[in-house]
Amino acid sequence: NIYNEDVTVKAAQLAKKNNALVSLDLGSFELVRKYKPQLINLITKYVDIVLCNEKEAAEVANFHPVQDIKVAQQNYELSL
Repeated sequence: NIYNEDVTVKAAQLAKKNNALVSLDLGSFELVRKYKPQLINLITKYVDIVLCNEKEAAEVANFHPVQDIKVAQQNYELSL
């Protein structure tokens, strides 16, 4: 198992407790597909910065960059 939810959540909690920013690299769209509910939970509760490519973004959030980039720019700090 490449994703250990308990360890990941504990690390994110410790980071937040110590006022650190939490970043998450989604890694691959296959991982996102397999662990989508857990990743969404982690992102919404603890993650400040998500690193991903277009395929990973589309998989985790049904995000389609061409159509949704203006909405994303209004809601998030983006680095493209």
